[in-house]
Amino acid sequence: MSAFLLDGRAGWRDEPALCVGVHTGDVLRLAADADLPRPLADASGSFGGLSEPTGTAGPYRVDRAGNRLLRYDDCEQDFLPVPCFGGRGSGVRQLDDPHGVAVTETGDVVVADTGNKRLIVLTPGGEAVRRVIARPDWTPFDVAFSRGRLLVADRDGGLVHVLTCAGRHLDAWTSAAPVALAVDRDGRIYVADEGSPLVHVYDLDGTLLETRTTTEGLADRFDAAPAEPSAYAATGTFVTAPLDGRRHGQVWHRIELDADIPAGAGVTVHTLTAEVPLTAAEVAALPADRWAGGQEHGVVGRDPWDCLVLGPPGRYLWLRLTLTGGPARTPAVHGVRAEYPRRTSLRYLPAAYREEPVSADFTDRFLAILDAVRATVSARIDALPAYLDPYASPPEFLDYLAAWLGLADDLRLPLARKRELVARAHELYRLRGTPAGIRLHLRICTGIEAYVMEEYRLRRWLYLGSGRLGDDSAVWDDEVVRRLQLDANSRIGSAQLIGSTDPLRDPFHVHAHRFRVYLPAAEDAGLRRLAERVLTLAAPAHTLGRVVLVAPRMRIGVQSFLGIDSVVGAYPAETVTGAGRLGSDTVLGTAGDLPDRTGSRIGRTTRVGTGTVLE
Repeated sequence: MSAFLLDGRAGWRDEPALCVGVHTGDVLRLAADADLPRPLADASGSFGGLSEPTGTAGPYRVDRAGNRLLRYDDCEQDFLPVPCFGGRGSGVRQLDDPHGVAVTETGDVVVADTGNKRLIVLTPGGEAVRRVIARPDWTPFDVAFSRGRLLVADRDGGLVHVLTCAGRHLDAWTSAAPVALAVDRDGRIYVADEGSPLVHVYDLDGTLLETRTTTEGLADRFDAAPAEPSAYAATGTFVTAPLDGRRHGQVWHRIELDADIPAGAGVTVHTLTAEVPLTAAEVAALPADRWAGGQEHGVVGRDPWDCLVLGPPGRYLWLRLTLTGGPARTPAVHGVRAEYPRRTSLRYLPAAYREEPVSADFTDRFLAILDAVRATVSARIDALPAYLDPYASPPEFLDYLAAWLGLADDLRLPLARKRELVARAHELYRLRGTPAGIRLHLRICTGIEAYVMEEYRLRRWLYLGSGRLGDDSAVWDDEVVRRLQLDANSRIGSAQLIGSTDPLRDPFHVHAHRFRVYLPAAEDAGLRRLAERVLTLAAPAHTLGRVVLVAPRMRIGVQSFLGIDSVVGAYPAETVTGAGRLGSDTVLGTAGDLPDRTGSRIGRTTRVGTGTVLE
């Protein structure tokens, strides 16, 4: 069976001259005030709702009042500050009146630090500062990304700068006072000047393409969701262009709607068939009784709905949908299927059932209803393998599938991680109770590579023939666990009653059956709770696990202590011709300038902690 598909992606195939009071986009709905063209230059920098406002990019948002960068957290369902970043100041990880933010194709986050006249480039997630791009002759107000280039709006300088992601300046073109930037799907750059209703559209090389004032005709260039309409029309009519069945006397089968119907709204379906294509004027002049059907879809919700085409056979089909709603509600048609030809179970019955045309038509339409019910059940059976595939299963069934495998469904994981958790259940069961299994479970649920340390490795005992005095020769006695013992360890306040283990093996029990999990992340209560929940699922029942969040230590400009958590690297021992860089891994000198490991000379062989001792 063939079909015409009408939706926002395949196209609605509408006849504009016959459509009244409807809006076609991702969905077909009643027209509203918001569908009218809006001013392209607005105070928020959203270009009439076509783009994200200034200071917003994907999951990131700039908090100007608090001089912070916020990131949306899937677990908390809210915007939370990026750890170790923000606060008023001019430090590497501080901000002063930030405005714009953008995300590059590699996931790096670029913040326009307006008060400090610089751009700060962060690694994905904002964990570390990748670079700082500062220039004394600009004031970055907004930033955007297009085709591998950073675009910076310099309001005070009246320029739009073009840079590489590494910070190298490539070009600049003039603009009155640029304060907002946007990039459409084709890489065109929209520049809004402060106080001006005009928006200039440029190519990446600075060529002025056009000047706009409203959003008319621009909606298809952007991916942003349209603004919520304030009021809808009471009724609207949608009519398609002629759909060609490519055969004279084509028997059209049915119309299937994928629509979301609110209470008090509905969609009425009419069809028109003809053997020759008609113009829009000819269709409009036809009497009302030439349109067949009139079936109404008024079931509240988004359940599949269909109706048979009741008109006579014809090569061409016109479909008319009449939408009804109200000021605060509208039906939303997500897609339409017009199926042809009609092939029902009638063809399997004896020829006697098809001899008389009127009764054959009734039997054909009656069997079509039963065939539709059977097809629905068959389609569900055919789709069963997809339900059992973790990467294809519907989200509402995924939790049920996880329950089959004994996986907890209360971790509040993002959908992608939950799918991976179910898909790798066989690996988790094979490695269950092992350090590798715990690491894998944590990596899937948190997205972070963890380090698991079993505490028995902390034993520092002296072994005959291999030990040495120091950390590897710890001495213990009967008080290693302060077990209560008469005449030996019975002081009140220091001894404790222990009766679950063998006293002779107390030194072994101190670090037995315990482990720690180290996660390289800043203090995050949500991450800690998630990791602890994972441990209760993945750790052996007889063990005790503890989560340790390890904060970043060496951070340039924040925390770096030479000789403690930072080491000054040694001079290179050899140089390969053509592979060295002067000042980086190659040092020019004579044979007499070779490092003297027994002495110390400032600027040449000084190494803190090795050749030099600070006192």
